[in-house]
Amino acid sequence: MKETNSSVGDNHKHLDIPRLFSSEAWKELTGKQAKLYLFCRWQRWTGDRPGADYPDMEEYQRPEVFYLNWKKVHSEGLYDTNRAGFYHDVEALCRHGFIKRLLDGKADRVKSVYSLSDSWLDYRAEGEEHIHKGV
Repeated sequence: MKETNSSVGDNHKHLDIPRLFSSEAWKELTGKQAKLYLFCRWQRWTGDRPGADYPDMEEYQRPEVFYLNWKKVHSEGLYDTNRAGFYHDVEALCRHGFIKRLLDGKADRVKSVYSLSDSWLDYRAEGEEHIHKGV
């Protein structure tokens, strides 16, 4: 079942690449942001999952939920020293509907938790403003 404007449920397994590449949201991403999104999708196959650390959080048990932080992308070589660029790119992915933040770990110095999202399907640009339908 597809969940619009929230998470991607089971549909995250089979991404419709032509639809993704032709979407307004994808076309507005920079190359670095696109690479970060693909890294986010890859996280479902890593062993470091929020569900194990938060067993009482039902939402964190879904396969599309993942950790994303500076240390992780830096150690994988996605970003050299541009920490501000990384956070800017994460916000761009959220704004465009590719991911959503479930937990901002910055204040407590814990890993931030995100979920893949299919809200990019509803994304549209309107003049200079970028909005999601229904938000």
